[in-house]
Amino acid sequence: MPLCSASAELVNSGYTVVDNAFIAEYMPQSPSGCAEIYLFGLYLCSQPNKQHNTMEVMCRALGLKEEDVINGFAYWEEMGLVHVVQKEPIEVVYLSQKTSHALLKKIKAGKYSSFNKQIQDVISGRMITVQEYNEYYMFLETAFFQPEALVAVAKHCAELKGNDIGYNYILTVARNLATAGYTSAAAVEEKLANHPKFNEELSLVFKAMGLRRKIEFEDRRAYEKWTSDFGFSPDIVLKVAKRFKKGEIRKLDAALSQYFKLNLLSEREIENFESSKQELLELTREINRIIGYYHPSLELVAEEYVTPWTQKGYDGETLKLIARYCFRRRIQTLEGMNYTVDKFFKLGLLDADAINQYIERLLRYDENIRKLLDNMGVLRTVTAADRKNYALWIEDWQMSPETVEYASTLCSGALNPMSYLNKILSDFKQRGAATPEKAKALSLSPKTQMQEKKARPTGTERNYTAEQLAALFDNLDEIKI
Repeated sequence: MPLCSASAELVNSGYTVVDNAFIAEYMPQSPSGCAEIYLFGLYLCSQPNKQHNTMEVMCRALGLKEEDVINGFAYWEEMGLVHVVQKEPIEVVYLSQKTSHALLKKIKAGKYSSFNKQIQDVISGRMITVQEYNEYYMFLETAFFQPEALVAVAKHCAELKGNDIGYNYILTVARNLATAGYTSAAAVEEKLANHPKFNEELSLVFKAMGLRRKIEFEDRRAYEKWTSDFGFSPDIVLKVAKRFKKGEIRKLDAALSQYFKLNLLSEREIENFESSKQELLELTREINRIIGYYHPSLELVAEEYVTPWTQKGYDGETLKLIARYCFRRRIQTLEGMNYTVDKFFKLGLLDADAINQYIERLLRYDENIRKLLDNMGVLRTVTAADRKNYALWIEDWQMSPETVEYASTLCSGALNPMSYLNKILSDFKQRGAATPEKAKALSLSPKTQMQEKKARPTGTERNYTAEQLAALFDNLDEIKI
């Protein structure tokens, strides 16, 4: 027995230390499931109870087969992070990350001899150290980057920064390319070949912004994003840049990213947006006040919510009307109002008059439903189910309000008046009696109606269309987005 030991609770409440190099360099490139195997194994290293430090425990915890775990450790041994002492039964020793730099993959002698000579020729202003070579090897092995591609990156960086450039800059550019999926020499060379052509355009942008420093790789990459990914023309980029005198590229990037997010791609759209920005902020402030909502950044609210609403076609007065509607419905969040705007938009209600007419129609429906309840002797308030039924009868079944009201007079004394009203109107619909006159000609007492119903064959299972099912939605609240 050991002199001192830790309880299982103490061990489980502790921490497993993971080297940042593993997270940054190894984990992103590892095959699926391998990172979990490495981390759980690292956790097992801290377990004093050997009964818990077994292959069975790891397989059960991770939901993996033993073969998967063995393959995972084989991968990490190849990466130089662990050493498989024996395979049957498997025994694994975790190695120091610092040691891993030297042991990274069992590199065969001469594997990178050609690469070593080529990259030293590129970086001719200084001697490359052993540590630097190890950093290159680690990147090549973990990112599956072709050595010729890394030499191409070094050449590109040396042209920009000089032939004594530091390796951190070279690896930063290479990692960015690898993340974007460029790992072969041909792909990297083609990608880098596009950057010098931006020199002239970026020189104009720098002049417009009052920047006097040298154009760097990140500037070219940003310009490529603005023109290739976002689709802005060089003229638009230059015009926007002129608004950032003595500014920084990151501010220009933020502005162009915002325009792209808001789908403002033409010069006129951008100018209109900028000229109406103050008006937009005032509208945003008023909407927040109406619904009783506070947000520290009006610009963010305007960008995330109000601008998309105006792009749908809503003006300020209509949005304030919707805000008042939301407040009365106890909707006091921007997300809640956004959901309401989307529902109005789906209904094709884009201005204040259309929305007011819609609301007035709903109010008329409620008044008509109250008359029906009075006729049937039902003493209660109008419910959502009543509104659904009424919308079905009027809008889908094309019954006139007068016909529905007449049918309600036949339901007084029925056991379930609303259900019985639905049956009568269904019968009217099947017989083509949509007007009060035709309905009166077919009118039946509750007793006769039920007798005739019993004589008919029972209904069979049917498939209903989406249009028919849409009648189940209650007013605006049931409109699906």
